[in-house]
Formats: sequence, structure tokens, C-alpha cells
Amino acid sequence: MSKSVSLTSSLAIAAALTGSVVAGDAPHATQAQNDVQAVIEHMTKSFQHGDIDAVMKTYEPTAAVVFEPGQPVTDAAVAREMFAGMAAIKPKFTYSGHEVVVAGD
Repeated sequence: MSKSVSLTSSLAIAAALTGSVVAGDAPHATQAQNDVQAVIEHMTKSFQHGDIDAVMKTYEPTAAVVFEPGQPVTDAAVAREMFAGMAAIKPKFTYSGHEVVVAGD
């Protein structure tokens, strides 16, 4: 039996760009924000196939992954372990919006 995981604002991506966007707000999104969303979609597909190496390649070395609100993970080894643990339950993703937090300048 697979579990269903809904990604909303619980998984935020920090990248070396500026601004923020919620998926579905495409008319207001910049090209950089759309690029970030495309990476998220690639990461999600890789995750669902259990390809944790491909998932990790979607993150910049200074990226933060927020598995739980208010608790960003910046250690790649810890993020890899958490992704592997989540992949083991074979989740199915649905999107009702995905917050992309873009940091830096």
C-alpha cells in the first residue's frame, strides 16, 4: 500500500535567486521562478522513482530543505537520509500549490 503525500508549503526550496512564487501563479512568475518550479517537478519525479541521487542533484550545495515547518535542513547527508526514508514508503504526490522560497541576491 502506498501513502499519499501532499506537498504544499511544507517543502520549501532555497536557491540563489530573488523573489518567491506559489505554483499556479504562473502569470506573475519570473523566468527564474519558473526554472525553480521545473527543477522541483524533476526532483519529484526522481523521488517517486526512488532515485535519491537524482533528487540530491537538484539541490545547490547551500540549499535548505524544509521537511517540517521552521526546521530547515542544510546538511546534505541528513537531507539524503530523510529523502531515502520518505521514499521507502512509496508516496504519491499531489499538488495544491507549492511554495518556492528563493533567497540571496
